Amino acid sequence: MTGRPSVFGALGARRDETSGRTRALIVEALLLTAVLAFSLAVLMSAFSRTALLSASASDLTRASAVAQSVAERFAADPASVVETAWEQDGLLVTCATEATEQDAGTFWTAAISVSDGGAEPLVTLSTARFVKAADGAGTGGAS
Repeated sequence: MTGRPSVFGALGARRDETSGRTRALIVEALLLTAVLAFSLAVLMSAFSRTALLSASASDLTRASAVAQSVAERFAADPASVVETAWEQDGLLVTCATEATEQDAGTFWTAAISVSDGGAEPLVTLSTARFVKAADGAGTGGAS
């Protein structure tokens, strides 16, 4: 036994080498799984924020369109916007109009706000129109 290596010793060394590689592979796989899980968590957070921002932008766009519609109706005929609050396209529209009589005609102002029912309005818009006395309340005049 003195000059030759033991068969059992070589097998034992090979077994240790294989189990070391297996351990390294398992550790590498666990690290990869942890990195992927962290990346997935970051991406899911970003996607959820994006979805919320998209919904908020959609509501703001709808509210702006409604406010513009009311402002155009007011510009065409200020006397036609007599309602103070109403619902339009699922949004609450509030409009406060004021008419100031002057020698040459009537100066109309309107403060329009659109909300989704919450305390803060989504959009507020102020507009004005002057209607000449000879034109009547609802026709002609310059903005």
